[in-house]
Amino acid sequence: MNFAFWLSFRVDTDKICKEIYKYLVVFYYAVGFFVEI
Repeated sequence: MNFAFWLSFRVDTDKICKEIYKYLVVFYYAVGFFVEI
């Protein structure tokens, strides 16, 4: 296993996780907003 490859893969995974987390937070607030109405 190439260390540089693993490191770049790890960074990509981290970026993807942050994107997913961001969308989940937005989705959560949108649902909460609609439930309030």
